[in-house]
Amino acid sequence: MDHKLAANEEKVQRITNHLIAAFEQFIDQELTAGRTVGYLDSFMAAHNFHCSIVFHLEREADFDPKAAQMFRRMAVDTFGERMRKEPLTEAQP
Repeated sequence: MDHKLAANEEKVQRITNHLIAAFEQFIDQELTAGRTVGYLDSFMAAHNFHCSIVFHLEREADFDPKAAQMFRRMAVDTFGERMRKEPLTEAQP
């Protein structure tokens, strides 16, 4: 029997939309307050958030070291796959 892991797509989309909205709200608040947020600031914040969530889920699941290593590999692999599949933004004239 084939047992594949699958996320609830509707739930994933709702969580994703919420996180994007929170990110955009923070940026808007910073700009309204007269502060800038550079691309590297945003990039590293997104990176740190991704890592933080992976580590949090790992702790919550109480994985043994071998399972934790596999979970981290899944995080790396799924992120890499998405980066490879997402079309590049076309240059604007």
